[in-house]
Amino acid sequence: MAEIKKHYIVEIKKEQLKDFGIIVTMVFIISGIRFDTSMFFILALAIALFTILFPSVFYPFTLVWFKFSKILGKINSQIILAIIFFLVITPVGVFRRILGKDTLRLKDFKKGTDSVMKQRNHAYTPSDLEHLF
Repeated sequence: MAEIKKHYIVEIKKEQLKDFGIIVTMVFIISGIRFDTSMFFILALAIALFTILFPSVFYPFTLVWFKFSKILGKINSQIILAIIFFLVITPVGVFRRILGKDTLRLKDFKKGTDSVMKQRNHAYTPSDLEHLF
């Protein structure tokens, strides 16, 4: 239950309430410009005044918006990662398999009982650390 609360309970601050009011004001201003109606400008002015004087009026709307955005963020990140995996990683792996690349040397590992790790007996000197990249 605590895990669910951690992910889905949203704490709303006064600045976030004001941000929501400003965004709604901007939407009404853009709508007024787009549809050439003064009613949207009057509504934008009223919402701007409420944002300045009584930002707590926007609490329920802000709460719904932030919960929705949190859920949407979780879903979008998984969708984006899946798309990257299937459109980038998988074709690269298939292409490397077609070319016969075996970077992990799995074929050598399956053939014998020895380690496939490279032995590197190298004494480091201060000059090795001068130009690392």
